Amino acid sequence: MTDAVATAANGSQTAAGNGGGAGAAGGDAAAAGAQTASGTNTGNAAQQNQSGTGQQGAADPFAGLKAPEGFDAAALPKLIEVAKGYGLDAKNAQKLLNDTHTRQVQAKADMEAALAKQKADWHDAIKADKEYGGEKFQASLQRAQKVVGEIDTKIAPGIKQLLDASGYGEHPAVVRLFNYLGQANREDSFAAGGDNSAGEKPLEDVLYPKAKTAAA
Repeated sequence: MTDAVATAANGSQTAAGNGGGAGAAGGDAAAAGAQTASGTNTGNAAQQNQSGTGQQGAADPFAGLKAPEGFDAAALPKLIEVAKGYGLDAKNAQKLLNDTHTRQVQAKADMEAALAKQKADWHDAIKADKEYGGEKFQASLQRAQKVVGEIDTKIAPGIKQLLDASGYGEHPAVVRLFNYLGQANREDSFAAGGDNSAGEKPLEDVLYPKAKTAAA
């Protein structure tokens, strides 16, 4: 009987030892799994951070666009916006930029050529005018220019620049108008004094005679 009790005791100890070993092994496996999972998560997070940093640091593909000489730099952002809207890459965006500038230059040249031709046609028309052209042409131009200068100085500053820039200073109707004002100025001066010793009547008096009379 003593031998049976001893045998049973040894069996219990063996089972306990085996159970303890199994538990320890299970704990070690769980810890290893946790470490592996932690390492995987850390690696994924690092990859995501690197990916995000790469996206944020990506260079603008349109930053290297070169505006042609004479192109309005203020219009470049709008052109880039159009290029992006059409899904163009940097190469085709540069082509669009170059083509746009070429068209603008050509359009400006065409407008200037058309204006020059128009001014030449107006010049020829007033030169052939029966009243102000022919032998009177140079005198008519000088009279018109003098009146324009006086109006620009005393009545409407900037009118001379406007006429020169637009080309309308050569328009037959404009030349006739200022010649008429110049002639009316001289005629009023002679009528008022009997001669021209006092000089020509101020142009504002010719243009606005009633206004000056009312003010007096």
